[in-house]
Amino acid sequence: MIAQIIPYTRTIRGKEFFDYAIPEGMVVTPGMVVIIPFRSLKIFGLVWNVGKTSVHIKLRPIISVVTNDLWGNSERQHFLQWFAAYYAISLPHAWKTMQYPLLKKPKPIAHSIFALHKEHSTTTVRIPYSQVQHIQEAIKTIASSRINLVHYSHRDDCLAFYLSYVQRSQGTTLIIIPEYHTMKALASALQHIPICIVPDNASPSFWHALVETLHHNSNAPRIVLATKKAMFLPMQYFQTVILDQEHSAFHKQVDLNPRYHVRDLFYKLAGQKQKQMATPWPIFILTSHAPSMEAEYHKQQHHDVSIDIRRPASSARVMVVNMEDEKRNKNYSWFSEALLHRISTSQHALLFLNRTGRFSVAICNDCSTILPLETTVCSHCHGAHIRFASKGTERLEEELHELFPQKKIFRIDRHQDEKQLATDEWKDAEIIVGTEKIFRFVPLHFFDLIGILSIDHLLVYPHFQAHERVFQLLTMLFFSGRPVIIQTHAPEHPLISAAVTNSYDTYAKNELEIRTVLKLPPIYPAIQLIDTKTKKRVRLQGTLDVSTLSPTTVVDRL
Repeated sequence: MIAQIIPYTRTIRGKEFFDYAIPEGMVVTPGMVVIIPFRSLKIFGLVWNVGKTSVHIKLRPIISVVTNDLWGNSERQHFLQWFAAYYAISLPHAWKTMQYPLLKKPKPIAHSIFALHKEHSTTTVRIPYSQVQHIQEAIKTIASSRINLVHYSHRDDCLAFYLSYVQRSQGTTLIIIPEYHTMKALASALQHIPICIVPDNASPSFWHALVETLHHNSNAPRIVLATKKAMFLPMQYFQTVILDQEHSAFHKQVDLNPRYHVRDLFYKLAGQKQKQMATPWPIFILTSHAPSMEAEYHKQQHHDVSIDIRRPASSARVMVVNMEDEKRNKNYSWFSEALLHRISTSQHALLFLNRTGRFSVAICNDCSTILPLETTVCSHCHGAHIRFASKGTERLEEELHELFPQKKIFRIDRHQDEKQLATDEWKDAEIIVGTEKIFRFVPLHFFDLIGILSIDHLLVYPHFQAHERVFQLLTMLFFSGRPVIIQTHAPEHPLISAAVTNSYDTYAKNELEIRTVLKLPPIYPAIQLIDTKTKKRVRLQGTLDVSTLSPTTVVDRL
């Protein structure tokens, strides 16, 4: 007897199965994990099929059987095949990606890995009583046969939704979060419920303990908090799977091949729900303050259940400053008069600018000629009124020190060391200049003023998802519960107007219409082919012929 085995290693496309002899007296069935000799190593292998003969004459024997039957059901095998085909990789490569680290000799679990989260946290959930009733009514509409899209405006409402839902449910809830740094804050909000936090680099023994605990499931509510890797756990162990902040770019694997997106896996697993399934299947929920166009389009096409727990829109806390008016008043700085006044009276102000560095260009105020940075006199009109455009966070920090010498200023951007930021030095700052990186370390409720210095450069960024990302950023900042001043040269821009009033439906309708005309994702799927040797990138629309790809080509689905 022989066995077709998928080795636990990354192979090139086309190298799918390897034949091994089954020693006499050894019982091997499809779905088993075994130990096999592979080249000069002894590695794990997944038995895919068992037969009587092989085209190869000399076969190496299987060494031993590992007690593991997680791949014995057809749903997981089908998911593995789909994953390999969708991202154009071999089955061994797919299994290496999907399978958590295995133990050759599993050890008994000494204690439960689920525990109440007791660490002190500044996370405080504050929601109006009327909103509590609204959330409780929304939970009743959750449907087990469809995907549920939860749209919220305040993060506190989302956390209250999680807590209320888990308290009502039975079994285990898996919450996939975009970044590990939000884990403790989320855990502290889910009070009095046993939680298992999966570390970023969980050991094989930890994964073994988690799976064994889930296998012996109890009906008591409990939560598994993890990042994207946990999406490959067997779904039959969970009653509910939640994709937290589904719009986040961190849900996509961008560093390694395959470049998979958790949302794609989410929709595929939810679509496997069939009446004839013998194993239980979870309820799937996506949550977002500004759902991605992929989620919105999927909702429209597949009639996903939409749950709206947004609070009534109020633009009273948002001030839009027209920077063209500031220039007419001879104010050419990056700070409007209104923003400077509010900064001078605030205790903790955030000045948001998603651009690092100092300067990138100089411009003559008299004739608008673009000049080199070191220019002091215009070469065209010989004027001396030179201003610097495209400022970054470093230069803005210097200007703030000149304007507010008595205030303590702190900068958070990609140049800052994360270990230094983790020491909470920013807590003593009266003004913080930051990019998107600030959201990893500083909660927005820390500030009493948020100033958006410029969003215009992101509105014209040459990427089809630029407007989507701007809307998500503005929505998060506008509905942080803090006063916001946004400076822009385009105050009447439809996207800014929609974000101020939280008119997501209007924005989404316009955005999908634009993408339909331009044949862009998600209406028209697109694929980017990346050659890892030459670094050449080619964009492709339509079907993908895997046979024409070189072994060094990575498939990135946009």
